[in-house]
Amino acid sequence: MIAALPVRPDLEYLRRQAKHLLLQAQAGEPDAVARLRAHAPGLPTALATVQLVIAREHGFASWAQLKSLVIAMASGGVRYDAIGDGYADYRRADPRIAAAVHAALGDARTVVNVGAGTGSYEPTDRPVIPIEPSTAMARQRPPALAPAVLGVAESLPLADGTVDAAMAVLTVHHWADRARGLAELVRAARRRVVLLTIDPEVEADLWLPGLPPGDPRPGPPGLPDPCAADSRARSDPGGRCPGAPRLHRRLSPSLLGPAGGGPGPCRASRHQWVRPHE
Repeated sequence: MIAALPVRPDLEYLRRQAKHLLLQAQAGEPDAVARLRAHAPGLPTALATVQLVIAREHGFASWAQLKSLVIAMASGGVRYDAIGDGYADYRRADPRIAAAVHAALGDARTVVNVGAGTGSYEPTDRPVIPIEPSTAMARQRPPALAPAVLGVAESLPLADGTVDAAMAVLTVHHWADRARGLAELVRAARRRVVLLTIDPEVEADLWLPGLPPGDPRPGPPGLPDPCAADSRARSDPGGRCPGAPRLHRRLSPSLLGPAGGGPGPCRASRHQWVRPHE
């Protein structure tokens, strides 16, 4: 069983763990000696060896890989702890996206939803394990959905093949290490992985945040008024909805494409991976 990293991993704590393990191994304590034999057989009892043991127990090939990810996660923080308050008040699931995601899940009986957020596209007809790094998002989940497990994509708190399918909706662009996060989805899923993602560079050029205060030009047809979508928004003296620059990042991608009536400046894509035997 791989030991999952916490949402806010502490490199100094991991270093102290390694030093403590080294002292135990040097003293000949059976548990410590067994851990070295299991994860670093034949290597000398040294600091580099116990660091390797700690890394491998967390599913990493080396201490350097573990250290790199922990530093990246610490520097990025948990974004939605800062901007996620009130998310459930204005974010609504698009039924067309939900239908596509559920169709891709197929007959999977159990699902892990990574980056689950408030559960917008989570199926309700089968058991789901929601995993979410942000406490601000997790506490906004509806009572009808399972409570979220705090965790990160790069280190899922699940054994190999725990569920039939893994899903990740509009979350990959937030991950500190996308390759490792995707590998974790494959590890945890017995049968398939379903992804819905966006192109962040294209989304950054979205028209909405570029409009100056009081600009009378309408946005693309079919796109809802952000102030109307955010029940808490109030117009400022300049005529701009203060919620708009914040809200544009959460609009459903389907509203921005031809299906929503607009020119489609934001590309959304859905990918499905299925194990070869299926």
